[in-house]
Amino acid sequence: KLNIDYELSTATITHINDMYFINLTIWVDKEEYYIAKEKNNKYTNEQIGLDFGCSTTLTSSDGKKVSVLVEESERLKRLQRKKNHQKKGSSNRYRTRKLIKKEYYKLSCLKDNAANQLCSRLLKDNREIIMQDEQIKSWKKKHGKKVQHSILGRIKKILSGNIRVHVLNRFVPTTKFCFDCGHIHND
Repeated sequence: KLNIDYELSTATITHINDMYFINLTIWVDKEEYYIAKEKNNKYTNEQIGLDFGCSTTLTSSDGKKVSVLVEESERLKRLQRKKNHQKKGSSNRYRTRKLIKKEYYKLSCLKDNAANQLCSRLLKDNREIIMQDEQIKSWKKKHGKKVQHSILGRIKKILSGNIRVHVLNRFVPTTKFCFDCGHIHND
């Protein structure tokens, strides 16, 4: 869609879990890319704020809520139970471990895909995104599997790498600011 000159840098073939992939690396002038992208985009919002959570993955400042969970498949649970009953060091256990690894890879790909689609939609619709630097790893102690099955870390990583996203310090009391006067209220 964008009319930009690029150069092919490298092409490699990788082997992951009995599957083969071709990885292409291209070089594009960063400034030229963002200028062409800005001309092509028509944003629905100028600025939006994002809040991470466990019950809903993301809540935006305009009230939209997004909840994405990618839970373990029944096949993965069955394979893990099967592995627990097999003798350690046996070739059957080795095959089962390979199948488990393949299932985890599929789950990882599903999570990556969901995070990429969500971030792409957010960046396409909003000129500027503001989010707080949340310590998601510490949430695991309290919320456990909800955090494990969510895509919060992936979203945070993708968005923080973009120049149109501003990340606030985690200690800024964002929920205490008054919408009318802008002062901080403790209650």
